[in-house]
Amino acid sequence: MTVGNPFTITSFFYIVLLVVVYFCKPRIRSDETRLYRNITITCLIGVCLSFGTFYFMANMDKYPFLNFAFARGYLLFILCFTFFMTQYVFLLAFNGVKYVKKHYKSVRYLAFWISTFLFLAFGVVSIFLPIEYHNANNLIYSSGPAVEFIYFITRSMLMIWIVVLSIRFKKIQFKKCLPMIAYVVL
Repeated sequence: MTVGNPFTITSFFYIVLLVVVYFCKPRIRSDETRLYRNITITCLIGVCLSFGTFYFMANMDKYPFLNFAFARGYLLFILCFTFFMTQYVFLLAFNGVKYVKKHYKSVRYLAFWISTFLFLAFGVVSIFLPIEYHNANNLIYSSGPAVEFIYFITRSMLMIWIVVLSIRFKKIQFKKCLPMIAYVVL
């Protein structure tokens, strides 16, 4: 990553535009729009954390605590984004299932608490695992067990998405499935 990373700057403006458009338009209140709102706000926070992480890692000797906080915050952002996207995949895949329709409130309640527990457990683990910071030759990045753990969780969730979307592909509208396919490919 270099100073003034154009991708991060462009992402910031794009996410701000999405947030403005989303909150200025009237919309139907549903679980899909709620998850979209959560994903959009999470991405806005993630881009801001990315800026902070880059700055504080570049100046890690001056601001060691802020470097630690932003680096861990960015890992938690990746975890949070992955969990929201996983919830979206499950919502798309199992929305039409008779059992889910019949017991919607209890399924939603159970799914919320399971995902919350897993997020908190994985988040605590990622906070306490060691992380290494690298700042050399105009490259700034982090590595170590904490980063590898988050990558492992993200890859595991991606595999779950692929399996769920493959099994339920015929039951999902293609235009709703397209962002998941694009994300998995990218």
